[in-house]
Amino acid sequence: MLEESMRNPEPDKKSLRASQSREKARQALLKASAELFLETGVERFSLRQAAERAGQSAGNVYNYFKDKEALLDALAQEAVMRFNQAQGEAVHAIEDPLERYLELGRAYVRFGVGHRAWYRLLHRTDLLMGRVDPHAAEAGESAFDLLAGSLQGAMDKGQIRPQPLMPLAAFSWAVVHGIVDLFHGPFGHEPALLPAMLEAMRGTFLHGMLMTDKTHPTPPARTTKP
Repeated sequence: MLEESMRNPEPDKKSLRASQSREKARQALLKASAELFLETGVERFSLRQAAERAGQSAGNVYNYFKDKEALLDALAQEAVMRFNQAQGEAVHAIEDPLERYLELGRAYVRFGVGHRAWYRLLHRTDLLMGRVDPHAAEAGESAFDLLAGSLQGAMDKGQIRPQPLMPLAAFSWAVVHGIVDLFHGPFGHEPALLPAMLEAMRGTFLHGMLMTDKTHPTPPARTTKP
């Protein structure tokens, strides 16, 4: 068998090229569907329009997805997978929990600004509801697991003040979500601001509410005028 494959490697090359071509066409359909879904929503979304936008025939869609729901399922899973993967890759070589936390914030913003369509899909409940859990991940940890784990680790090491985990995690996502929204809107024409905003965010977290501080001055009591 080995000798046969060495004498005639061409079928394997053809199979590889066919597989790559098939995946390329599938990804083109998903990308086109992501853009189209943001314009139409679930009810008006159609396989024909997705195929046209991807430059493919309507019948070709059925080589990859059996129907509209199957395509939407794949689209929802792809959006969550891409986000989770980007977050995981950003911190895979970082061991310090506080640095992991800070880098997750920067990676969140980079994904949101650099992959606008996929990011916006993550916030479309009409796509995700019943199709995928945004906090779940088939392989590895979800983005939320990474965030919560980093925060808990930083608390355990005494890098940040002990505090309820879930409110802090939610607040952290609210901050980076707000930054992304600004660059999808009024700050979109000022990309040079982004590094400065990320540095300001880092400084706020490190030198403000997050760093352990033994001295928390008590604010003066309010006095009421007679």
